[in-house]
Amino acid sequence: MTRGSRTPSYAAEGGVSLLEMLVAMAIFAIIASLLYGTFSRTAGTRRYVGERAAVYSLARSSVSWLERDIEAAFSAHTYPVGEHRFISAGRVERETTDDEIPLLDVTTVTSLGTTPLEAPGFIIEGRREQVDQARVVYRLEEPQDDDGDVYGLDLVRYDFRPARLEELEKASRAVVAHHIETVELRFFDGVSWWESWDSQRGQTNAGRAPRMVETRVTIATLDDDPLTFVSGIALAVSTDGG
Repeated sequence: MTRGSRTPSYAAEGGVSLLEMLVAMAIFAIIASLLYGTFSRTAGTRRYVGERAAVYSLARSSVSWLERDIEAAFSAHTYPVGEHRFISAGRVERETTDDEIPLLDVTTVTSLGTTPLEAPGFIIEGRREQVDQARVVYRLEEPQDDDGDVYGLDLVRYDFRPARLEELEKASRAVVAHHIETVELRFFDGVSWWESWDSQRGQTNAGRAPRMVETRVTIATLDDDPLTFVSGIALAVSTDGG
């Protein structure tokens, strides 16, 4: 009696068939793809949040410096005589040259390096100057430090003491914010808004500071999606020149 032949099995006892292996690999690939997508999105979100936090920090820094100096600008009550300067080009979106009106040029009383009013002053051209009043100039300048992320402009603050000094070389220079695309200031005189201001020329604003200043700072970003921040500053001091 001839025994019937048996078809050999391709799966050893306790082993895994080729089909089962392919199914397992497909499931693993799907899970790995989902995990990669999740981690990738998480990393992207963290990077985005970090970049935006840096942008907000730059905006806060620039607006804070501008607000502090503008709020204490002119100082007509403190200085019934002396320097009363409030000049602004209004909007600046490129590097400021020496023969251009800067973003802001004001006389102000600030907390940085101030000296009491009763302290001795400097003698300049026969006049005794109070040393706690400063002339402050803000300009946009090309970045000087090559750190690999050079884009936008630097917002630079020049502090002149005493306030009648004119040469930039004699001022204290500080970069208060990087990656600036534009800065725009608008001025309210109690009736109308002005795109620029000059307290030393003309008839409309001569001898006066504005009652309110709107600041609009636009920060450049690596993904070419600039962000704009707007703030308002009220001047508490007298608006006439004293």
